[in-house]
Amino acid sequence: MKKELNGKLIIKISRENDIILELIKSEDKKRVILDSLQWEDQGDTSTELLGQIDTFLQKNELQINDLEKVEAKIDEGQKYTLARIVKIVTETINYCLR
Repeated sequence: MKKELNGKLIIKISRENDIILELIKSEDKKRVILDSLQWEDQGDTSTELLGQIDTFLQKNELQINDLEKVEAKIDEGQKYTLARIVKIVTETINYCLR
């Protein structure tokens, strides 16, 4: 059975260069984290990020089209390349969701 979301996916980069995916839904003016996934950047985010997003959505019985949008939250001082990869993936997915 397919879930309905009406929420968003947040891609975060922590100060420790961990990548965190959070599935968020707003209910009664509150943000509810439905699920999250975290892994350490090993310098392979450009090849791993899309696969991790796909696996994360499948685990939650969702498809990319079930999202309202994707947001990037990047702490200041992060690796430039890592931050750019996350921003580009976020912008591309949001463009496709229009």
